[in-house]
Amino acid sequence: MDIVDEIRLSNRPLDERVRWLLPDARTLVLTGQVDFLWLRLLDVPAALTARRYARPGEVVLGVIDDGPDDFTGGRYRLAADGDDVTCERTACAADVVLDQRALASIYLGGFRLEGRALDGSVREENPGSLARMSVMFSTPLAPWDATWF
Repeated sequence: MDIVDEIRLSNRPLDERVRWLLPDARTLVLTGQVDFLWLRLLDVPAALTARRYARPGEVVLGVIDDGPDDFTGGRYRLAADGDDVTCERTACAADVVLDQRALASIYLGGFRLEGRALDGSVREENPGSLARMSVMFSTPLAPWDATWF
């Protein structure tokens, strides 16, 4: 006889995996969700060059920054192949146009661009480039900050 009636977990990742440890995953009741994580890229070439990508690829991003200082606005050519990553400003036409918030949301991985396209913050200019970029930025787990900074 199981005498445990309720288990409470706090400060858990957005893609919480404890659900799959339960005999019936539907019994998990989510009462709140906060990721404690906020990111704004100020130096796009440095940030995109510093990370690694799930698959090799090349894409030109058109970044829209509607902030007061327009730190990140412009077009950037990102080329990634393993540890060989380059990102630089370019005059080439954009494959994907996205706002700086959409770029920040995928930077740490765990989220896909296709979902952001629903709110208009992402627009595919070159067919197939949105899916390619989404896979490049993907990671197996969603980002999670357990420190409450």
